[in-house]
Amino acid sequence: MQELLFEASVSGGSPLFSADTLLLDLSMPGMEMGKNEVTLRKAAENLYRGTGVIVKCPSGRTLWRATLSISETLKPSFTFNVRE
Repeated sequence: MQELLFEASVSGGSPLFSADTLLLDLSMPGMEMGKNEVTLRKAAENLYRGTGVIVKCPSGRTLWRATLSISETLKPSFTFNVRE
């Protein structure tokens, strides 16, 4: 486990992207790993950054999901694999 830098960039002139912070939820599909949220702070126009940790799963699984909370209805997510 080590602290990682997370970065999100958004595009478009929508007022949805005027927030000073966004919340990034890190979870493991199909497994409860506890709450793991990273606050992303505005670093530049349309750019958000924050630091957090992805914990090692005791089962050895490496598939994670990142969900970015932009608004109540706009929560894009993607899955990714981690490596040691």
